[in-house]
Amino acid sequence: MRKNALLVILLLVVCVGFLYSQGQANVAGNNQEQTEVSQTEENVSVTAGNTPVKEKEVTAYNKWVHNLVKDMESTNLIRVFFEAGVFAWVILGVFLISILLFGIRYYQLMIKEKLDSDKFHLKVKGLVKSNSIKEAISAAELVQRTSMGQIYRIGLLAYRDAKESGKKGDSLKEEVQNAFNEASYQTIPEIDRGLHWFDLLAQSSTYLGLLGTIMGLIAAFSGISETEVLMGGIKQAMGTTALGLIGAIAIQFIKGFLSSRAEKIINDLDANSVKIMNVINNQIQE
Repeated sequence: MRKNALLVILLLVVCVGFLYSQGQANVAGNNQEQTEVSQTEENVSVTAGNTPVKEKEVTAYNKWVHNLVKDMESTNLIRVFFEAGVFAWVILGVFLISILLFGIRYYQLMIKEKLDSDKFHLKVKGLVKSNSIKEAISAAELVQRTSMGQIYRIGLLAYRDAKESGKKGDSLKEEVQNAFNEASYQTIPEIDRGLHWFDLLAQSSTYLGLLGTIMGLIAAFSGISETEVLMGGIKQAMGTTALGLIGAIAIQFIKGFLSSRAEKIINDLDANSVKIMNVINNQIQE
């Protein structure tokens, strides 16, 4: 468990460092573009005496493009991110951890648990009714990676072993029922395990945004006599609030998606476990 946690932290540090370097490269690129635009305008102004009308049109066009790009950058989320300061990177780290957890839980709930439960139940039901318990166990073992396959396999194995040991009637029913219950108690908690971490991460994103807002306002008021410091503090305050809320909303949507899938799997397990148990009870009575 500790090795996995260290691996996650290392991966997070690498990702944040990569994004930070990319951001610095983007900032440098923007500065270079602004320098090139200024140089172009100067070159055009120097040669304006030869073709005055054409050069004035080029200069006006370059200014229009430069102002348009500048306006777009001022409303860009990436721009807001870099102006939000260190808290933006912490919020990004929280969001990356959420994405990592989402990938793990998505594999477990959407890929590992992928099974047509109704079709599988009908197949096992037919085999049990025909007293083909061995074939029913084999069918469950084919999908034992899923929770339903695991529960059916354990219950059917207990049914077979109890019959071979000579148990009959209520004693046999109780033995099989206990086996299904025990399998359910061991399996079902694993389905929605870890989903509560998304609530913690969403709250952390919100609180970090609020903390960044407070720190930005403190910085703004401490430099209220300096326009640049004041504007920087306000940008940090507003940016961290926005990023914290965006991260929290996204994480809650992720948690809602996974929770709905986990709930569906658990409901299918409960319903089909009762159904197959009723089939087995009917076979015991006959």
